[in-house]
Amino acid sequence: PTVFELYRTYRLSSGNLYLSNPHLVPERMFSWEGGLRQRITSRVRINASYFENYIHNLIYRTIDLGMDPAGKIRPLRNAAKGFTRGVEFGGRAQIRSWLQFRVSYTYNNAIIRKNPFKVATEGKRVPYVPKHFGSFGLLGAYHRISGSITGRYVGSAYRSDTNTDVVNGVPGSYDPFFVLDRPSSYRVNPHGTAYSSRENLFH
Repeated sequence: PTVFELYRTYRLSSGNLYLSNPHLVPERMFSWEGGLRQRITSRVRINASYFENYIHNLIYRTIDLGMDPAGKIRPLRNAAKGFTRGVEFGGRAQIRSWLQFRVSYTYNNAIIRKNPFKVATEGKRVPYVPKHFGSFGLLGAYHRISGSITGRYVGSAYRSDTNTDVVNGVPGSYDPFFVLDRPSSYRVNPHGTAYSSRENLFH
């Protein structure tokens, strides 16, 4: 566990109290991964991989309804066993000498396998871990000007370790979202560069 997980307790303006836990024990993990990289053409490359993680003493943040029926107290706990499996895909294409496109996608299924502290969580997904994540980027650099358009998608996640929060669009839910950003820069001279950035263009 990190120093923050062991000793930092804090409360957000929403009223949620995030408790540290000095009694956390270290996680232990066995993992393996296999993948490939392939050049399709001189301009296009792709990669793919599959991974599995077997975790003992999984550290995760739970909602303790016994301490607070409103669900605003969220301590850290150790589960006995956790398991994660997933796939990753990625690729890039050199469209022009000055323009490149990149894309990636990750599927990550993180499960609490065994938890004597709270048996109802066994077989449930780990809170705050989205199952789907994807991104893309169009990156360019031409003479003194460089910039990019990047987008990322994050799938929905549970905040409850029993996975009972299934309604999107309500306070406290972790809905899927997509964000599009546009950073750019201009090299004024060898000693100075001007930057500009627009984040979350659809908001």
